[in-house]
Amino acid sequence: KPRAASAPAPSPLVSNEETKKQLKGALMKWAQTGFEDRVENGSQQYGLEQMMRALGSESVKTLPGLVSENTARIDRIAGLIKDIGDDQTKLELSKQLVVLAEKYNSQAWIDQQTKIVKEFNAKNAGGQQVSDQQVAAQVDKIQERRLTEEVFPAMKRVAGKPSVEWLIKYASDNAKPASRRKLALAALEGNLDKNNKAELDSLFAIAKNNDVPDEVRDVAFARMDEFPKDQILNKLYSLADTPKWKVRWVAFDHALRTLNVKGLPDFMNRLPKTSAAKFGQAEALGYAQTIRGERVEGDAKTKLDAILPYRDSKDLGPKLVALGYFWGKKD
Repeated sequence: KPRAASAPAPSPLVSNEETKKQLKGALMKWAQTGFEDRVENGSQQYGLEQMMRALGSESVKTLPGLVSENTARIDRIAGLIKDIGDDQTKLELSKQLVVLAEKYNSQAWIDQQTKIVKEFNAKNAGGQQVSDQQVAAQVDKIQERRLTEEVFPAMKRVAGKPSVEWLIKYASDNAKPASRRKLALAALEGNLDKNNKAELDSLFAIAKNNDVPDEVRDVAFARMDEFPKDQILNKLYSLADTPKWKVRWVAFDHALRTLNVKGLPDFMNRLPKTSAAKFGQAEALGYAQTIRGERVEGDAKTKLDAILPYRDSKDLGPKLVALGYFWGKKD
């Protein structure tokens, strides 16, 4: 039986290279014009994002310039630039996000929003008096939403040195609300430069500050964990004599998580030796639990052999940790 002839390959719609170039340029201009309206249009056979991804990095070069307080879909812009933008476009978006964040933190923006909120209340409060304190609280909520739901997530997504530096600066400001400082530090996750000593030093300054709320300090320590062990261990151990024993507890627990069994003697040697330094049962039990767990490398027998000598230690800290190692232990 004769074999059927294969169907000819379809001819390209546009074969002329110059025409292709012009068509691509026209499509990119169309995509970038009215981006926010078109990206939400679900009636199109091909979504705008799908088309821009097909066109490549050139199609998103102008998007950083669209970012302002009137931009409704900063998340979509950040996502596209993160996925297909070149390094320069990512840098431009990072810079623009800092400009926007600074605007939201400016007194001029707060004054503008206060006026808008007062006018809104006058029309919609039904004659009920709204105090200046209530207006300030309303404006604060708007500011919080703009920062934590729009700017911080976009900064986390696209990263870049300008955004990273701004987030660290914001988290370092004791005048800012603790909940927002915590989210600023959370937005740094995975975006820190492991070779940047200045970034690590700034995080450590936050973590060791006695005036920093615990919820902020905890995330600062978590970001420090992203740096190599040899860069953070001595910093964590330097908090042995901090006035706040809970700060030492958190720092030393993070230090433990970087160790294997061979590092336990050095750790034990840095614990308080007498009752002159506050060292409670909860702290000792916390260290013991971390040592028993998977974060400290080593099998059960090796850990037991390393801990046993400290049961009879003359030093308070190591002795309590060794005793705590057996607290509730079933095997």
